[in-house]
Amino acid sequence: MRSCIFRELATVILFIICITLLIPYLVFSKFTARTIQAEIHNYVRTSIQRQLDYIEQESIAPEQLSDIYATNALVIQLMENMEDLELNEQQKTLLEAGEIVFTRYRSHPQRGLLFLAAVRYRGKLLVWEFHTSQAIFDRLRVSGLLSLVSSLLLGLICTLLATKHVIQPLQRLDAATQRVAAGDFDVRLPERGKDEISSLIRNFNVMTSKLGGVELLRNNFISDISHEFKTPLTAIEGYAKLLEGECSKEEQQEYLAIIQEEAGRLSTLAENILMLNRIEKGNITSKQQQVRLDEQIRRALTLCEGRWEQKDIQLQLSLEELTIQGYEALLMQVWTNLIDNAVKFSPQGGQVSIELFRQPSGRIVFVISDQGSGITPENVTHIFEKFYKADQSRKSDGNGLGLSIVKQVVQLHNGEIAVDSSCAGSTFTILF
Repeated sequence: MRSCIFRELATVILFIICITLLIPYLVFSKFTARTIQAEIHNYVRTSIQRQLDYIEQESIAPEQLSDIYATNALVIQLMENMEDLELNEQQKTLLEAGEIVFTRYRSHPQRGLLFLAAVRYRGKLLVWEFHTSQAIFDRLRVSGLLSLVSSLLLGLICTLLATKHVIQPLQRLDAATQRVAAGDFDVRLPERGKDEISSLIRNFNVMTSKLGGVELLRNNFISDISHEFKTPLTAIEGYAKLLEGECSKEEQQEYLAIIQEEAGRLSTLAENILMLNRIEKGNITSKQQQVRLDEQIRRALTLCEGRWEQKDIQLQLSLEELTIQGYEALLMQVWTNLIDNAVKFSPQGGQVSIELFRQPSGRIVFVISDQGSGITPENVTHIFEKFYKADQSRKSDGNGLGLSIVKQVVQLHNGEIAVDSSCAGSTFTILF
């Protein structure tokens, strides 16, 4: 395949070089031949006219022209008629009118003369034979052909070098692509220049980098989801085996409650994963509508009422009547997740503060603060990642998807979310 591309590219470039050289050469040769021929004709015509003027002034017989002017390259002879010359009707007319015409022998084509000059003088036909003019054009053609062949050879060498220079990066890219196809996402190619091939290589490096990140996320996701499913499944399996043995009715009720709780965790985990997948792919089945945020937040508090009352949490609410165009069910997930986390990590008898207001700039702001132990700086940068749990001591509590869902929903509504945490508690701020 590589050699095939090399041959095709070299052939195309060489063909272009041949065409660009051959056509100018043919045009130049034709134009040059005509130009030189016209110059020679003018020169010969002037020379013949001078010879005729000379013999006229000196009263010399036309037969003596050959003795006066003839050389090895020039023969002057008298002819009785025009039958031996290749003349068309126009040339015959010009010849009869006393004009000088240029033609060739009809009966001696083997001489290979470029042209003959003929003129009617004193009733006779004077013919000048030029034996060297063909050699001039032959040498001109040979010189042109040599120049053409030299140019073609030089073009061929340059084509091979240029093609090799272009093909080598593509060959490296081809080999690197095969490595990527085999699962090696660490491959990188050296970047060079700013041409199209360099841009292709840079994009390839970006692609492999992102593929490597996706592969890492996929592996982490599989590991995390396997762990999240394994824990409740192990509990369900263990307590189901206990139910098979001898146990009291109270123990049966306890085991069944645990099995139901773990099954609920699995159901919630599956629902959250499906929801994240739909949000990331933009596969939202519902339509956007006007949502009263303050009413939604109050409904979310009602859903979490059992939890915050159990911990005797004090709520401080400051909610303005504000509406937003959005997905009602998804926005409900934002409030329930944030309120549930605030209650979960607040101490017994703690306080949770919730505010909803509009800034002078027109942006809607939601702020929720708790009085928990806070989140360490190294954990703050990861809390919105899937399956990440800042409090590793609570591995059985939650599945690490809540804040991932919150961030995805907020971004879906063109919003932003930020967290500020210290040992005195954490504050989550959302801006729409």
